[in-house]
Amino acid sequence: MIWAVTATGVATVALALALLRRRYVVVAVAGPSMLPALRDGDVVLVRRAPVAAVRRQDLVVLRQPPPWRGIDSWRDGKPLPETGSWGASGRRRPAPAWIIKRSVATAGEPVPEAFSASVAQLGCVVPDGCVLVLGDNRSSSVDSRRFGYVTEADVLGIVVRRFYRPIAAPVESM
Repeated sequence: MIWAVTATGVATVALALALLRRRYVVVAVAGPSMLPALRDGDVVLVRRAPVAAVRRQDLVVLRQPPPWRGIDSWRDGKPLPETGSWGASGRRRPAPAWIIKRSVATAGEPVPEAFSASVAQLGCVVPDGCVLVLGDNRSSSVDSRRFGYVTEADVLGIVVRRFYRPIAAPVESM
C-alpha cells in the first residue's frame, strides 16, 4: 500500500513538472544588449506565448534570425522570399539561439520613430502576427532595426521573472 501511494506521488510530481516545462522555460542572458534591465549572466523565467500575447514593453525571447535576414528582407511590411538557406551550403541548421529584446510595437500599432529610416521596408503599421523589438542598450544591440519584424514562428515567449546571477563573494587580498 505504501509503495502504491509513493508511486502515485512520484507520478503526480513528474506530470506536474512535465506540464510546467511545456508552459515555462529558463533562459540565460548573454551579452550587453539589454543593459541596464538585464545583465550578462542573469537568468530569466519565460512563459511560452504566441506573438499575439506580446504587449508593448514586454521582454520577448525570440529566435535569433539567420545571418542573411536583414531589414532589406521586408518590403512595405511584407516579407520578401528568403535569399539564403542553411541547406545551400551543405551546413546543417544550428540549434536555435535565443535572444531577448523589448517589444516596442505590436500588430496594428504605428511603426515607431526609431525605425523612420526603414519605412520603405517596414511600412507605417505593424502587420498582423508581427512585433518590432529593440535592445535597451541600443548601441550594442542587434534588433528589428537590423532584421525587421519578428514573426510568430520566431517568438518563444515573454519574460515573467528575472533571477540575478550569483555575485561571487569578494576575495580578500593579503
